[in-house]
Amino acid sequence: MYEAGTVISLAGGQYRLREALAGSAYGVVWRADSLQANGCVALKLVNLEQMERAPTGLRARWLASASTEIAFLRGLAPWDGRHIVRLLDSGEHAGMPAMALELLDGDLAGHLTREMALGRTIAPARALAWIGQVSQALAKVHASGWRYLDLKPGNLLLDGANDSVKLADFGPNRRLDDLRAHTYAGTANWQAPEQFFPDADG
Repeated sequence: MYEAGTVISLAGGQYRLREALAGSAYGVVWRADSLQANGCVALKLVNLEQMERAPTGLRARWLASASTEIAFLRGLAPWDGRHIVRLLDSGEHAGMPAMALELLDGDLAGHLTREMALGRTIAPARALAWIGQVSQALAKVHASGWRYLDLKPGNLLLDGANDSVKLADFGPNRRLDDLRAHTYAGTANWQAPEQFFPDADG
């Protein structure tokens, strides 16, 4: 269980938790103050409560996903503006992988929900710009030797300062040279059919 005020130490510095921002089956994201520099980060941690309840096989898969995300993001440095969330620091907390990411302005799913509730639509030019940015991010993932397997609005973070989106959540990534039998990964409602029927003919 994490609490506001807790200090988390990673390889490059320390971070004080401020408020929980989001959570998933195995991860939680907190807004945290950087104690070695001005400003805040998004601190992504393993959900310790869920980890305690999970069977051994699932725990191993969650830990592997967190380690995959860190390995992928470390391999991208230095960043080149391809619309991928920036890794600022990484390490371990309570024996689990942890990472500090740049803090952005929420995800596209939440933004679209709020806009629809207010009766507003997204201008076509803006939507097309976002699509182009996502395409750049995916091209960078592929050029780095990986496949991205969880594309959905909740994994597109808004950069309000530049009115752009950045791709996040790389735990389900698979290496392009991994030729083992394809296994399901990602979020069911957003998967391509071949995720579920890998042996089906086109």
